[in-house]
Amino acid sequence: MASLALRRAASLVIPPGATKLGTKSIKVLSWNVLLPNSDDGWWTFKNYCPETPEECRTWSYRQEKMKEVCREEDPSVICFQEAGERSYETDFVFLEEEGKYSYEVADKGRMRCMTWYKNEDFDCLFSVNKDRCLILALKHKELDEVVWVVNCHLQAGNSNGGRRLRQLHESLETVRKKAKKLGLNPYSGFRVIVCGDFNSESQGSATQKLLKEGAMEAGFAEHGVVISNKNKKQTVGLFADSYASAYGDVEPPATLVAPKLIEYFTTGGAGLEEAGEELALTHELRTVLTEVFKLYAPSSEMTKAEADVFLTDINLRTDRGSEMRFAYKIIEEKGSLQVDDFIDLYCAEIKGGKFWGVAHDLFIIKEKFGMDANLLDTVLPEFYHRKGTPKGDEDLFKARFDYMFHTAETLNLVGVGRLKEGGGITPMPNAEDASDHHYLAAEYELK
Repeated sequence: MASLALRRAASLVIPPGATKLGTKSIKVLSWNVLLPNSDDGWWTFKNYCPETPEECRTWSYRQEKMKEVCREEDPSVICFQEAGERSYETDFVFLEEEGKYSYEVADKGRMRCMTWYKNEDFDCLFSVNKDRCLILALKHKELDEVVWVVNCHLQAGNSNGGRRLRQLHESLETVRKKAKKLGLNPYSGFRVIVCGDFNSESQGSATQKLLKEGAMEAGFAEHGVVISNKNKKQTVGLFADSYASAYGDVEPPATLVAPKLIEYFTTGGAGLEEAGEELALTHELRTVLTEVFKLYAPSSEMTKAEADVFLTDINLRTDRGSEMRFAYKIIEEKGSLQVDDFIDLYCAEIKGGKFWGVAHDLFIIKEKFGMDANLLDTVLPEFYHRKGTPKGDEDLFKARFDYMFHTAETLNLVGVGRLKEGGGITPMPNAEDASDHHYLAAEYELK
């Protein structure tokens, strides 16, 4: 077996023309971990494709996979997104073994940013919570230099570009103001790393312009929506996209790979991020949902008892889930669910972006009742419900939602962790990938 050092070297993508300065380097890992299902996040089992064994969907299994990654990568700083409000103190306890790491965590939200740092390398001068962002000032013990780490989980949705911009701008302003309080000289340059789940493909976005160009002009639009009527600028420094820099002329691989479901469910071409208010379900999906309704409610009205059977099948229990809240509300108002109500229930799920949940439910119901697989072919990719192999881009949605940026004048990029690419990519999470996002890792030298 190759040594750990050799395996790490083989997995590193080196920027074209890169030269090492020979100075002390730091390694940063960023990962949207998919809300742990230790105490909360019960629904994560629905994110998996059917062929993934049930035991691989448990938190103990996922936790062990994350432990393996962190041990092998051995980063100086770890930025998690979607740490659970109820369980973050115990979910990643393996990082506290032998006093190796300490952490700071956002102080609000069900899903939080959480940043870990090696005690032997850094002292944390302070941490600041902002809107879905966590900012740390880390002082390197050996080099006596401050490194700023901005851990982001920006707002999702095509229509929320303005909020994403405000979240990032506020974080960079926090760095500037706190640096001034620390007496740091802005003319010597700040060392800043911005990383996390940007919840959009950032190329050409307002957040990209703010980071790479230092400014965004008033009237700039994303997806036809004006982001801001005011000019925005930041003076922390000009940032480089770490992965784009390392991959050079080749587009970095996707960080999120999922079954391509939207075209099976909707007629409006809605994106993965947001299904929109004018959602129209396909005729095929309406037909299948009508057949499903009949399986549970042969009398054409779904009673509370019949709804409980349905909810137990899809959610394993009757006391949780948005489907439960929707169904019980209608039953309380009307006494029962009609087929149109049932279709509206799933319309609401799709509007909420829960495509994976709808796919899971249809598969479970098909297996229970022995529904015609040919009928399911009209509403699900064949590989999904027949437990086959995806046919590449035809069956898969791929997006680059996760990023690492660094101030190019003050940090020298040594390399980034290689992402999966080419053939054989399967939807995440799966038996090998504990989250629906790939983790990112980058090594930097301090200039």
